[in-house]
Amino acid sequence: MTKIVNATVEILGKAYTIRCPETETYSLHQAAEYLNSKMQELNASGKVLGMEKIIIITALNIAHRLLALEAEKDKTASTLQERITSLFSKVDHVLAVKPQMELLSAE
Repeated sequence: MTKIVNATVEILGKAYTIRCPETETYSLHQAAEYLNSKMQELNASGKVLGMEKIIIITALNIAHRLLALEAEKDKTASTLQERITSLFSKVDHVLAVKPQMELLSAE
């Protein structure tokens, strides 16, 4: 059974204690550091006023990037599947032709 621990992360100078599986604390800290850096970038730009807007815009930017990466992954997986199918077809063709070639060379 996974042990649940309290992990403290800091985002924009404020500490947050999050309960998570002990095995996930490193990932949690990485995610918090990423979130913090993106929020700091937006805050430093001076284009967005108010913590709530910084949070919402940062979350939307991260969600947009995630969806773009998932779409790219799906496209890549589809392309790979097509290439694999094509290679299998070529191998099947060669295997089907080889016995015929052996018969011709035996004559």
